[in-house]
Amino acid sequence: MGDLEAFATTYDIDTIQVAGEFSAGRLSNSSDRIDLLAANGDTIAAFWYQDSAPWPEAADGQGPSLVLKNLAEPPSLGDHWRASFHHGGTPGHPSTVPGDSNGDGRFDHRDIEFAFATGEYEDGQSMNSTWVGGVWNGDNEFTSEDFVYVLQFGHDQVG
Repeated sequence: MGDLEAFATTYDIDTIQVAGEFSAGRLSNSSDRIDLLAANGDTIAAFWYQDSAPWPEAADGQGPSLVLKNLAEPPSLGDHWRASFHHGGTPGHPSTVPGDSNGDGRFDHRDIEFAFATGEYEDGQSMNSTWVGGVWNGDNEFTSEDFVYVLQFGHDQVG
């Protein structure tokens, strides 16, 4: 983020953890290098982004931001990113379609299979589940309530 004051006019910075301000001017709209550094100066990630395939072209000045699909994957590869589902992104909040456990941008049978593979559905262990594991309503428990939530609020393509 380049300007905390401007950011605060759009987003509630009291509820969003802001790591810091971008201080090197403006990023290029076509390609640039990103160096993400820890507070002690150690490199967390360093990579070049592009505005053409395999990078998500919808995030090229059209409103959506870039979202890393899986934090465990290296950010240096364009196909590890997708365009946000909301214009301007969703800073501090998940940028996902309800039920999209595998991060492909939609909720379908593959997400149900993916979530059940975690073995956490109504497993009797308190607060042990995550979004990937089927917690789509945010309560940290993978139960039938998550299916009710995703069918009410998601863009399901089950079938």
